[in-house]
Amino acid sequence: MKLTNSVFILFLLITLSACTSAKNIKELESLNAKNRDLESMSLVRQREIADEQKIAASLAEKSRALQAEIRFNDKFEKIRKTFTKKEANVYRQGNSLIISLKGLKFPSSQSNLKGENFTLLAKVQKAINEFDNSTVLVKGHADASGGNRFNTKVSKMRAQTVRDYFISNGIIGKDKIKAIGFKDDLPVATNKTNVGKAQNRRVDVVISL
Repeated sequence: MKLTNSVFILFLLITLSACTSAKNIKELESLNAKNRDLESMSLVRQREIADEQKIAASLAEKSRALQAEIRFNDKFEKIRKTFTKKEANVYRQGNSLIISLKGLKFPSSQSNLKGENFTLLAKVQKAINEFDNSTVLVKGHADASGGNRFNTKVSKMRAQTVRDYFISNGIIGKDKIKAIGFKDDLPVATNKTNVGKAQNRRVDVVISL
């Protein structure tokens, strides 16, 4: 009788253990499924956060670009108003401000600056100072009176003279300003009259950000 009871108890224990194991397995499977769902949700959220950060970075960049554009336009208008129509044409090309100095007169075949030019050049200096870390290109031009070789030389000398003037006044470093001559290739007026020729003997100053 005692043996029978022991067998029964052992069977009951095995049955209970099996039921408990099956229950634990189901609970474990349920927990694993929940963990997988949480991991999947976490990955989705991480991607969402990454996308949100990209959008925020893009908006911030656009905002900075817009603010820089507004500042540039404000400076452009300020500079444009400082020159009279007889002194210069001021216009913009991309990130460059171009000051075409109509009022900077050079005698025929010469590149030396005259005292009457200094007031105009002072305005150009102020324009250069408006832009930090800018580079400057000085473009020299000639009329069509001389030959190709001479006009190449004199146009470069005119640009070089203006470049040296800015450097000597401490406006900009040597490594930030260059000079180039364009001969008589880019006239702004006819070369058939003295007035037109005088207009073509000029210098353009290009300020690039």
